[in-house]
Amino acid sequence: MFARSSTSLPLDAPFKPNLKELGYFFTDDGKLRAIRDPSKGFHYPINKVSRWNEVNREAMRICVRAENHRRFESEGIAHFFLPQMITTKPSDPHVPILTTPLDALRKKTQVLVIVNDHMQDLGVWAWRLLDPEYGSLDGTALGLAKELKNCKEEQPGMIVANLGQLLYSHKYQCALTRDSWNSLPRASAVHPPPKIHPEHNIIPGNKDPEAHLRFVFDNVVLNPDLVAEDAEIYVVGLSRSADEMLELFNSEWPKYSRRITAIGLTSPSTLLERITNADFRAFLAERGRSWESSYAPLNACTDRPASTTSPAVNNPFTSMGTDDTDPEQQWGLGDNGPTQQLKLCPTFSGGDDFVDEVIFPRVCPHVVDWFFNEVGKDPAGYKNPEFEVFKSTEEVGQSDQIDAASESLKDVGTGSDLSAVNDPVATEQADSEFMGPPKIVVEDAEADAAGLPQSFASQAIIADDEPHYSQEASER
Repeated sequence: MFARSSTSLPLDAPFKPNLKELGYFFTDDGKLRAIRDPSKGFHYPINKVSRWNEVNREAMRICVRAENHRRFESEGIAHFFLPQMITTKPSDPHVPILTTPLDALRKKTQVLVIVNDHMQDLGVWAWRLLDPEYGSLDGTALGLAKELKNCKEEQPGMIVANLGQLLYSHKYQCALTRDSWNSLPRASAVHPPPKIHPEHNIIPGNKDPEAHLRFVFDNVVLNPDLVAEDAEIYVVGLSRSADEMLELFNSEWPKYSRRITAIGLTSPSTLLERITNADFRAFLAERGRSWESSYAPLNACTDRPASTTSPAVNNPFTSMGTDDTDPEQQWGLGDNGPTQQLKLCPTFSGGDDFVDEVIFPRVCPHVVDWFFNEVGKDPAGYKNPEFEVFKSTEEVGQSDQIDAASESLKDVGTGSDLSAVNDPVATEQADSEFMGPPKIVVEDAEADAAGLPQSFASQAIIADDEPHYSQEASER
């Protein structure tokens, strides 16, 4: 039996969090640029070995976090640490969030709460926006802070939750995302990621996104010592974290309803049937808006909430929807046949990138304008207006074709033409013809609808090895 010495194993990726050594620099306006070619930003694939790419990316992100921290402070955005509820970094497990400085936050009459995506770092909406086209500012809370300064009235306060960095490393004394945890240094290139201890690497009261979200709302947003009791609270949920927020509000809406003024969502996947609280469902329809990827112009209304059930299951034309819905919406299987996946609230175009994380940076000016220049003018009586759903020229033409086909299909099976088509003699003569288009024999006037697609959920299993809890805990 042969054994390989640990000293002969290949070394782990050698990248260190030094921006200059990594080959990048920051411009004065906060854009990340390559030293060799300042017209280019961060380049992820530098090696065929994925581990090298991941460690290089994490080293770059550590540098960007430090730069963002410096710029956050210069823009008046403070760190607030949970569960200690203090502004100075503690030595025990903690998770930071971003807030307006507490002295100013207590005096704000309007406060914007951002529920960031659970895959992102604190205050970062989309790492991919480090590309030269956008720069780092547009993809972070810095861009939001600048938008809030443009409000016509008083500048609103801001609270940014941190659903991503919920793993704590005692070795590095900081909270980490799952990607950052997997990029921690290893004994060799073939060692697995460090083990996650179910107690010592978990932050008290913030063990998962749901617990963190509840902690932020119960102990920060609804805390009269931090946010005025009469302040208007505007909430934005991003991507999958929007679903966590909807689940929380749906289960405890009486507690939160008295404080929430309006809700914005980006790419939520929660189905309308999951919203069982009738009051919360009505609130979303009247005071909620959603932005999703679409080929429609940015911020154009693409759909609105409506009750729609298929009027004719076996008719592929008349079962496409009603005037209030988009005929290209997906279908689900209900108790009474196919039903459309109805929208929670009026839905608008978030751009045609079809990447969830870039939607909020794109529509941020529209969200801020709606919150504080529309809802804020009448926070007690505001209701969404009746929006006209955008349709492109092609969609209008397709709609006309569907209507025409639907009218022609009404006569199928009622006249003498059907017997002629089903006549075996006529069919044999049609088959013997060499020229001309093939004749279609209609076996059943009510053709079956196409099969419904099904989705499957997958689970990711991560192998862990090296513990990152404290020495004192490990001795116990």
